[in-house]
Amino acid sequence: MASADLTTRDAVIPGEDPWAALAAPAARGDGPLAPALPGLGVRWVLLSKVGDWRAQAARLSGLEVVVDTPALRLHRAPPPGPPPVELPPPAPALAGSAAAAAVPLVAGAVLLARRARGPAASLPAADEGAGPEARR
Repeated sequence: MASADLTTRDAVIPGEDPWAALAAPAARGDGPLAPALPGLGVRWVLLSKVGDWRAQAARLSGLEVVVDTPALRLHRAPPPGPPPVELPPPAPALAGSAAAAAVPLVAGAVLLARRARGPAASLPAADEGAGPEARR
């Protein structure tokens, strides 16, 4: 967990992500994370073993270690509660995904229709492409 706040020499500018705002006290603290995780909707914690990672590993006491490699350690937290912030409705995202999927399908259908008509069908007629001077 990390704070999304921007810390400068003179001030702390709060982040805009509501999830990060809820997690900020736990991220900034130095106590165990296990009690805060279910209320944040967090089920998994991945620890990257870089820098002073052992100090963060101590904060993960009480969590089950699922995978432990030289570079990463994956912990399982207790089952999370309901999401702590209101989730956006899925309909706009689904509509956007459907529209994005339709673009190549329509383009493919147009290409197949042009090929089915033959090569001459996709070329303009001689008098269609000519300017007024050529038609005289």
